[in-house]
Amino acid sequence: MNEVNKIKKIYHEGIISVNPLEDITLAPEKIREIFVESTGGSLASHIPIIKDILDWTGRVDRAKQEAKTAILLRTFSSHFDNVDDAIKKIIFLNTNASARILFQKTIQLTTRGGDDVDWIILLGNLLYNISTLEIEKIFEEYQYVLAQIEKLSPQGLLVLSKYDIWKKIPITGAGPIKDSSVEDWDSQAANVLARELGIKDSGIIPRIAHSFVELESSKLVILIHPEIRIGVIGAQIYRAITVPTEISHKKSSGRH
Repeated sequence: MNEVNKIKKIYHEGIISVNPLEDITLAPEKIREIFVESTGGSLASHIPIIKDILDWTGRVDRAKQEAKTAILLRTFSSHFDNVDDAIKKIIFLNTNASARILFQKTIQLTTRGGDDVDWIILLGNLLYNISTLEIEKIFEEYQYVLAQIEKLSPQGLLVLSKYDIWKKIPITGAGPIKDSSVEDWDSQAANVLARELGIKDSGIIPRIAHSFVELESSKLVILIHPEIRIGVIGAQIYRAITVPTEISHKKSSGRH
């Protein structure tokens, strides 16, 4: 019996009462209960990537990290048609040498971002993309993308993920990015993005503006009359942290 069938059998026999990778509610050690093997151990206990992170956060805040891991895995699995496919990819991520490196880095990044769920969801999207693309072809690109994400604030990454919205924002007086006539380009963009997202808290808008400045200083976005455009590396990061809507809708409607 292969690993996927072992896990599927245990789930359907009712040894665990939740759908692996889907309805994850993490109490202590829940990851080990969800990924159970017929040996009586757990799949998670054989994934040093997850185990090491949990062991380390045990000295800090293990429960919080388990909750973050649950969100990551739930997001990851939501893009698949069924649990079996998600489990196969988790096994692939742990057994393929190149995928394992990217998997480990993604898990490590979940320790950042405070309690921001949206940050973890973006990492879950990224993990899904890693698992479904030709790993040897995308390894170097994604390794670089992960390094750039590590340099970004969680807020900066969240603003970058809204590219489909802010790419349509016209900037009044746009010219060279350092031109004094567009000193408020970040505020203009932040106000429009906040309005489009339904953000009414005026205290959040300056933080959004600051995130735009962060992205510009990293050359992930550029201002070219009369709009904000995404840079080459910014586009690579954006593709890595987003899943096309049509794929998400198709997967969620076909899950069982």
